[in-house]
Parts: sequence; C-alpha cells; structure tokens
Amino acid sequence: MKKCPRLVNRSPEQIASFLIRKFQNEKVKYIVEEFATWGFTRETLLKNKDVLFQFLVLVSFDRRPYSPYELVWDVNNSTSVFSTLKRSGLLELNRVKSLREEELNRILKNLTVKNLHLSYLDLTKRIKTAKTMKEISSKIEQVAFQLNNMNSFYDVMRLHQMLDDIHGIGPTIASKFIMYTIRCMGIGNIDPSNLDLVVKHLQNEWRNSKWVKQLEEIGILEDVYQKLKEDPFSFDYFWDLDRYYCSQEKCDECEF
Repeated sequence: MKKCPRLVNRSPEQIASFLIRKFQNEKVKYIVEEFATWGFTRETLLKNKDVLFQFLVLVSFDRRPYSPYELVWDVNNSTSVFSTLKRSGLLELNRVKSLREEELNRILKNLTVKNLHLSYLDLTKRIKTAKTMKEISSKIEQVAFQLNNMNSFYDVMRLHQMLDDIHGIGPTIASKFIMYTIRCMGIGNIDPSNLDLVVKHLQNEWRNSKWVKQLEEIGILEDVYQKLKEDPFSFDYFWDLDRYYCSQEKCDECEF
C-alpha cells in the first residue's frame, strides 16, 4: 500500500469523523444485509446452534490466505469454503462433534479452496482446522449462552476471552466476530462506546495494519483512536479504504 497522499492534511478529528460516518451509514448496513443473504442474522445466531456453529467456523477462515472474504462466505459460489465444507457435511454441528479430531483432519486434507488445503487455517501450518472446529463444537453451548445473555461490557469481554481461547481464533478474529454480531447485528444492544478494548485487536488485521503504520509514522494513531470513542469499531472502515481504494490505486474516487 502506498502512503495516502491526503493523510498528512487531515486532523485526527477529521479522520475520526470520516470513519464514523462511513462505518455507521454504509458498512454496518452492508454487513447486516450481506450476512442475511447467507442465512446469518441476529435471530438465527441466537436461536440456532447449528447456524452459530457454521458462522464461527467460517469466521475462523475469515483471514489471509482465504481472501477475499467472499471466498469464505459466499453460499452461491460452489468453490467457496462455505460450499466446500457443506458438501462434506462439515458444517453440521452433531457430525463434527461425533468425529474424532484425527478423522476430521483426514477429511479436511482432501478438501481444497483456491489451491489451499482446508486442513490448515494459515500458510505456516501451525493452525489446524480440525482442532479449531472441534473446540468450537465443544464450546458452542457456552458461546450461545453468552450471546443470549449479553447485557454489559463485562459480558462482551467474557465472550472475547472465550473465543480467544479457541485454537486458531485468537484476539483479532474474536474481535471480528464481536464486530459482526454485537456491534453490527446489535446482539445485546451494547452501547458501541463500550467496545473500545475489543476493537484494539483489529489494529493487527492486515489491511488495518497498513493504516496503523501510517498513522504511527505521523504520530496521530492514538489521537485518532481517542476521537473514535463514540463508536470505536469505526476504525475498521480503514479495511474498506484499503480493499476498495488504496490497493486498487483509486485515489480520485476515494472520499477520504
């Protein structure tokens, strides 16, 4: 990513105002609508543990090298992670529960998406998909209970820790899950301003990290973050800027 030519001319207040406006007016609505077309809504995630299991498994894949994200989620794409796992019955909670980790791993080794073997969630082969899926399946009741009893910031932090503890998910993916469900879908009706400690982990997401580096270089990262107090997840609109504008060098089309 090239350095943004406009960044040095924007104050922390201007940057934060832009991020909040675009996140609240565009990104939240888009996330909710797109997930709904794939069968994931506030209602289905709260009421159906099978759907919640599917969602968590797919969130675990929602990272590099499984990008763009449509490669993971798109139910209409026969080569997506969703479709590939579904054909093999690996998005069925009871089936995954019944399989031993070794058996699940053998099945995953024969599945590929974009020349990537689904037995691993990363290129270093340190994150084993079978282990992640088994841990998700064993903790799905706890996650469902926490989602259905989401009343405070402390509940959010408990959920984040619960997800972070699952092999292969970690703090960044856990924060992404909370953005999708708690912030965008409105599960629990938690005030967005109470989510700042969770949002911090999204600075490590690879698209956001490009902006973090630039903001650090000119010494305004913390100032921008402080100005986002009313809705700190707005920081994730940097992801959209990188994907749709910066990485495609569409500076003239960018509102920033």
